[in-house]
Amino acid sequence: MVLKNSKYFFATLILVFMTITGQAQTNPHKGYIITNDGDTIQGTIDYRSDTQNGQKCVFRKDGEQEYKTYNPQQLKGYRLKENGIYYVTRTLPIDSVEQLVFAEFLIKGGLSLYHYKTEGLDYFFFEDSDGKLAVLKNEEFVTSYWASENRQNRRKILHDAAEMLKKSEKAKSRLWAERTTSQNLSSIVKEYNEEYCTELGECTQFEYSAKVANYLPTRFFVVAELFMGEFSPHPFSDMYETFTYQMTVPRIGVGLDVGIPRLVKNLSIQSCLLFSKWDMSKEYTALQHECSLKYYNAQLDAGLSWHFLGGNSFKPFLRAGGMAAYLFDVSSENMSAFQYGNMDENGGCFGYYAGAGFDWQLGNHTLRLAANYEAAKVTLCESKTKAFTLHAAFIF
Repeated sequence: MVLKNSKYFFATLILVFMTITGQAQTNPHKGYIITNDGDTIQGTIDYRSDTQNGQKCVFRKDGEQEYKTYNPQQLKGYRLKENGIYYVTRTLPIDSVEQLVFAEFLIKGGLSLYHYKTEGLDYFFFEDSDGKLAVLKNEEFVTSYWASENRQNRRKILHDAAEMLKKSEKAKSRLWAERTTSQNLSSIVKEYNEEYCTELGECTQFEYSAKVANYLPTRFFVVAELFMGEFSPHPFSDMYETFTYQMTVPRIGVGLDVGIPRLVKNLSIQSCLLFSKWDMSKEYTALQHECSLKYYNAQLDAGLSWHFLGGNSFKPFLRAGGMAAYLFDVSSENMSAFQYGNMDENGGCFGYYAGAGFDWQLGNHTLRLAANYEAAKVTLCESKTKAFTLHAAFIF
């Protein structure tokens, strides 16, 4: 009964993982694109993460079956119907390099506001009625144990944006006191326009809708791991000595990293499906023969990861979670002294993991390196595994 239950449980987990993967591939919303000739074409937009939205527009015209991908050179912009989220093609300075991008148009008025995200960093662009730009890069300013140095860093980051708001002490105070987010900056600029820029026309804010703003940015990754630890089958009787296999096992797999920025900015949900082949053999002195155990392992890890605020491209994290594995094509020899016995049956195991690592931003992709401690118990007996694992993943 335990064998069947563990098999069905793991099959259910695999099905859930595949369902989530399939559903995460699209986030369709009614909208339209604006061609370079000024024509408006109605259809459906696959609204993704802030980073992806700034680089491409995935659009399906009404009446067609396939999505097409457009870059900023091919469109003047695109917009969602139900809430007004609006991206326009602009040439903007990203770290002093002029780039043609889809910029999110947050506020249109005497002082306009745009947003663009790349390599994990948010850039906000303030543009006055004369076309002058001020760039606010939302980078980490806490770089010292000294509060005075951190305040100085923040003043430097906010300086150009504060100059744009110099007519209003209230706006500058809010800029200093509030978190640098699209919502907060939109509110500040809108309030500033309504007080100081009324002669330049109506101020328009392109609002978020809760449905779209709560979209969970999902990234896929491929992973390679190295399991370095031990497998300890429990003796069938106290008359036998404890027996442990010391082993190193490579594992490969695929996974999902789901952010929840609207709830907790630095927290993400991680799941990973790993495959490995285990081949253990060792001389057991108590019985004077070699004991061997072989099987394939399909393991599903699921847990949470907390990213600390690091540099522009380097972000350390802590993570922990649970794991479930299905052992199949099991074969054993001379294992009668242990509770695993000579059963050539499939099995399962459950356990947990905890570790630390860092994400290294490489353009639009990420390299993840981590080290974990992992412990599990086989359901068919009292066998245990524990190990340190080295984890390397490439995130798309």
